[in-house]
Amino acid sequence: MKKIFLISIFYIFFFCSNSFAFLEFKQEKDISSDTKHLRGITFNPDGSRMYVTADETNPVVIEYSLSVPFDISTTSKTSALYPN
Repeated sequence: MKKIFLISIFYIFFFCSNSFAFLEFKQEKDISSDTKHLRGITFNPDGSRMYVTADETNPVVIEYSLSVPFDISTTSKTSALYPN
């Protein structure tokens, strides 16, 4: 009986509480003029640069500078590298 009570308490506190974190996107940036076939996005460790890869007929890596770390609404295009 004690075991069922403890499991019930655990269930109530864990599944019925607001202890879960949810991801919300607060910023946005339209880069469709730079590339039409977005493939991947990554940031450098301090968040001051964002790199976007595109899978077009000629693959490209586009570098953006961020004036506020990890805030994609503050990006400005700095370079584009075509590896082929």
